[in-house]
Amino acid sequence: MEIPSDRTVSLFRSIDKDEDGKITQDELLCHMLEQGMDIDDVTSLFSRMDKNKDGFLSLEEFNTGMNMFSSEGGDVKTGEEWDGSHLPDPKAAATLGKLEIRQVRN
Repeated sequence: MEIPSDRTVSLFRSIDKDEDGKITQDELLCHMLEQGMDIDDVTSLFSRMDKNKDGFLSLEEFNTGMNMFSSEGGDVKTGEEWDGSHLPDPKAAATLGKLEIRQVRN
């Protein structure tokens, strides 16, 4: 296992809203929609990162996935780097089931 960087650990913790030590698909969706990613792309990314298919991303899976994503030319921005210019349409985000409009920051 590759040791995650401080930045990766910080990003993991910021996405893990309920602080249970794992990231759900909904938590990743909330974060990545804020980054301007397409819902289908996030779903695919989560599926590829969830190696043991338990429906959660551990820090190890997240770190491996971040390294994979970066090597493919992707760039996930942290909250500090995000300026809000790619905010999704809240009505579209609300159609995701568990994702609520209040979770999508204005």
